[in-house]
Amino acid sequence: MLLPQVPVSLKYEQVLRYLGHGNQSFSGKPDRFITETITRGRALLHPAAVVADMYPHEQEVWPQRLLKCCLKASVVAVTVGETIEQETNRLFQIGETAAAVILDAVATAGVEAAADWVVHILAQQNRGRGLFATPRYGPGYGGLAMEYLPTLYELAGAQQIGITFNQFYQMTPVKTLLFVIGWSVNKYDHRSNCDWCSKKDCQFRKIWEEGEDQGVL
Repeated sequence: MLLPQVPVSLKYEQVLRYLGHGNQSFSGKPDRFITETITRGRALLHPAAVVADMYPHEQEVWPQRLLKCCLKASVVAVTVGETIEQETNRLFQIGETAAAVILDAVATAGVEAAADWVVHILAQQNRGRGLFATPRYGPGYGGLAMEYLPTLYELAGAQQIGITFNQFYQMTPVKTLLFVIGWSVNKYDHRSNCDWCSKKDCQFRKIWEEGEDQGVL
């Protein structure tokens, strides 16, 4: 499934978190320079995604423990394109470091928001079939080795949205996500893992803290 235009809604607070402000609340007046740069960055985002469904019991292409009890899986590639990356690099080169750092945060928040939107749509579709999502597993995180990147790349058809990678598994555009999600009749217990995990800004912690309707599955 090719999604050439993925809607992305960015909040001021989201970008600030990627600027290193953590999960604190922001009740003060937004900084004008940051706000203007975020607005500038939004116009440079070109979010796109591609999704391919597969059936783990038919293809053993990664550790089976990751998709245990899953009836199907979705391999997803998401990017916000190279335009914002090129502008960020240009700003660094001419010494406008503050603006460049903010644009980089906008791009990071943008690709995460795009991935969340895709997963949310997939979750809605699969919920009607009685299936629930596992966490996202990607090359280098979630228990999936970097060596699986070429496999996920081919399965997703990531080249359709202009994604490439080199021999060091570095993807271009830089702000790109490549991952797999399993779909199971068993609802994944995010809370049990969150109780002992020290990572406080994870998407899955947000799900059970804010309620299922407010989070991305």
